[in-house]
Amino acid sequence: RQMIIWGSVHNNTGAIFDPATNSWQTMSAQGAPTFSGDSGSAWTGTEMAVCGSISNAPAGALYNPSTDSWRPMASLGGFTGGANRGMVWTGDRLFIWTAIYTNTSTQRGLLYDPVEDSWQFVSSEYAPQYLSGSTATLVGSQIFIWGGKDASTYSRHGYLYDPVANRWFDAGDNAPFDPRAWHSAVSTP
Repeated sequence: RQMIIWGSVHNNTGAIFDPATNSWQTMSAQGAPTFSGDSGSAWTGTEMAVCGSISNAPAGALYNPSTDSWRPMASLGGFTGGANRGMVWTGDRLFIWTAIYTNTSTQRGLLYDPVEDSWQFVSSEYAPQYLSGSTATLVGSQIFIWGGKDASTYSRHGYLYDPVANRWFDAGDNAPFDPRAWHSAVSTP
């Protein structure tokens, strides 16, 4: 087990930390994405998927630590740029919950298939409205989006997305604590 760190707002470099040897290994930057911030990452089982925006245009790449190499992700067809709000590996596809910057900011889900190198928008029917600072986690086989903040109000509402059925379900707003945004969330086995 290792930890991979890549990029930042001002930096397009990265390294891999191995706790067994207490050592760092630099990563190749050849073919790596360059971001202006708002990037996210997830582990696919063999590669680190990294997505973000370059001057409000989407970009992404997959890093394979065993070959120290990057491969680009296909263009996010129809996706005009945005800030990642959550990335989750479903077992066969990458789910991204993102803010899309248009005349009125909206939030959408996207699924990326690394084998086919293709993207698709997920259903927007019953999906959460624009919320900044919400979290996304995989709970069982569903993706749970929770919390966040619109222009003036914090939320404690949750939504479940089923990537097989391509459907959203309302998980309600009965969390036993105050509404919040920019919080941490993790699912347990």
